[in-house]
Amino acid sequence: MFLYLYAGIHSFFVHLRSAGNNRWLLVLLIGALSSHSYAQITPAEGSRLNYRIIGFSFPAGQSVPGYNLEIAEGNWNNSVDFRAHASIKIASKKNRLIAEVPAFGKQYTWRVVYNSPATASQLYHFTTDTLRAASTDRARVIVKSNSNKYPHSYILMGSCNTMFDMNGNPVWFLPADSIHGLDMKVSPTGTLTFINGGDAYEVNYAGKKLWTADNKTDTAVDSASGFDFHHEFTKLSHGRYFGLVTRKFNDKPLPVIGEKRLRFFPPFDNTSIAELDSNGNITWAWDCTEYIHRSDVNKLLLRYPKLRIETHENACFFNEKDSIIYLGTSGISRIVKIKYPSGKVLNEYGNKYVAPSSASDSSAESLMKEFQQLANGSQFCFQHTLQHSADGFLYIYDNNRTSDKLKPRQTPAVLKMKESHGHLEKIWDFDCAHVIENTGKQGNGGGGNIVLLPDNSVFVSTNNPYNYLFIINDKKAILWKAIAEQYDPATGEWKPRATYRASIITQQQLEQLIWHK
Repeated sequence: MFLYLYAGIHSFFVHLRSAGNNRWLLVLLIGALSSHSYAQITPAEGSRLNYRIIGFSFPAGQSVPGYNLEIAEGNWNNSVDFRAHASIKIASKKNRLIAEVPAFGKQYTWRVVYNSPATASQLYHFTTDTLRAASTDRARVIVKSNSNKYPHSYILMGSCNTMFDMNGNPVWFLPADSIHGLDMKVSPTGTLTFINGGDAYEVNYAGKKLWTADNKTDTAVDSASGFDFHHEFTKLSHGRYFGLVTRKFNDKPLPVIGEKRLRFFPPFDNTSIAELDSNGNITWAWDCTEYIHRSDVNKLLLRYPKLRIETHENACFFNEKDSIIYLGTSGISRIVKIKYPSGKVLNEYGNKYVAPSSASDSSAESLMKEFQQLANGSQFCFQHTLQHSADGFLYIYDNNRTSDKLKPRQTPAVLKMKESHGHLEKIWDFDCAHVIENTGKQGNGGGGNIVLLPDNSVFVSTNNPYNYLFIINDKKAILWKAIAEQYDPATGEWKPRATYRASIITQQQLEQLIWHK
């Protein structure tokens, strides 16, 4: 169990010296102030917590040199029993700190002792709730290797709404059984954002809903049927929201051609990049469909007017510093560089469509052959997520999944690219086969993502059907490696769990999340 202190101060003017040497009066004074300063006592009396890493705060004492936080497992109401069971004791010079308790589903009692003179507050009580996970969704992370370079970081898996420490221990869960969080991550303002069922949400550390777009309509997307969020949803540093939206479909999920499954996402007709304000209204939008009809791809559409082409926009990164947006369209293995807010296309990375000299027979087979010329990109193929680093590099998670059924499917890769004279220059790539075991028994599906860490190491969540999570540094050394598993109640066995997307949270981000700052 690790413990660390948070250096912030909430002023609370209590003149302890006015009580003199009267210890009885001093205890009453602190107890009375504590009871009347409810907002400054966290966790509040009787709280049920969905986390084990807890922000403790209490009134500051004037001229008090320090504090001692004491925590005991169990529900204790007298100081004698409490002292006998207090197993966690932390000294602090501040009246706000973060500590970890051992388990979920337990009752705890805590107090703070004010130093010089030593005076204890009243006893407070809280419960860590039972880890909320149905038997079919029970998840775990098994750590295979750990360099211990990121001891105070955390893995957030939206697919099971759970946060794990770097040793694979669950420390937080979203207290909502019906949520299947997609693209769950920490925002710049110390909240969590995610997509669920086409809706976008923002919640705090306790899981309380702070914001939702609530399927509002806007003429920039669609004035009648509303819209759904998909793949990417982010809160920007200035407080607005940003992501991919598509016209809301009420149709049932369509089957995937040649496979016994339904589409995870609806068809992406009329997808837009959208920016929303705090009221859920779209304030800026960039129409991806309009771009397609202005681009070289329109020649393909004109050749096959009766057949549907899915460009599949699935990644969108906003470089706020330079006002640049990078859009990933995996269906045609292309990345589009867009200037914000003008919407001007600055560059396009990937294959260009070249119409064959022979006449088209307008069949699906002919379309597929021509479509492969676009989709089978030479630098990346069916990429899923991308990020732009502060030092100017473009990082891509490449599914590396060819649409050519005659070619063998390859393992996914992480690419580090540099923009140079209108082209992408590969600096290095990392083949995920170095991490994934039994690659010959599996074929690439969709999903997967990367997250850049402050030191430019890369956290990677592999795509379906793989269940590997890992961190590599800029020299491609593996610093941490784990697998995700889920419990199968039918067989009583733990089986691989495809994470689709996951994120990593640094110590600083966790502090922001706990204090919502």
